[in-house]
Amino acid sequence: MEVFNRSWLKNGESMSLIQRIGYTIFSLLFFGAGLFLCQSAMIELRSGDENSQVFAALFALASLFFLVFGILGLRNVLRFKQ
Repeated sequence: MEVFNRSWLKNGESMSLIQRIGYTIFSLLFFGAGLFLCQSAMIELRSGDENSQVFAALFALASLFFLVFGILGLRNVLRFKQ
């Protein structure tokens, strides 16, 4: 697991083409999940129910988590040797 995290978030310069494609797909899935949860947070905010603000905050936190890791992964995948 440590090798996976190091490759996905740190060592972008030393990735092979197959690793780069796989980590790009993985990062885009994380980014897409973050956008989906962001949409759910916005729907909860607009609904006006009693507990909607609590659920909107939970969806926003989950969205932030997925978006950050998706962006960090994409930033690392696009890092090439100079």
